[in-house]
Amino acid sequence: MPTLSFPYTREPGDRIIVANAIANNEAPLVTSDHLINAEYPNAIW
Repeated sequence: MPTLSFPYTREPGDRIIVANAIANNEAPLVTSDHLINAEYPNAIW
């Protein structure tokens, strides 16, 4: 099973949210978190 690495966040909730978006074919992710916005290409806000 492949593992995912999110070097831009250490918060477990953020990791679950980003992993879920990636698992759903890189789905758009609406967030105001500036670290996720900077690193996840499909982040919106």
